[in-house]
Amino acid sequence: MEDYQAAFLERHIDTERLLDSIRKVGAMHFGGVTIECLIKAIICNTLTEVTGQNLRTHSYTELMYH
Repeated sequence: MEDYQAAFLERHIDTERLLDSIRKVGAMHFGGVTIECLIKAIICNTLTEVTGQNLRTHSYTELMYH
């Protein structure tokens, strides 16, 4: 996944749909994925040396020292 901004928007829609249904717990868990995509999009847009191509880790500390 290279376009974390688009992924965030798609996951946000998915989370909203879960919230509108009776799947509140699922929405809370999926909301974490939504937030992760948003944070990664912010990192990719802020740090020029970090791109979608080399953003292959879940460690934000590793990204900051990449």
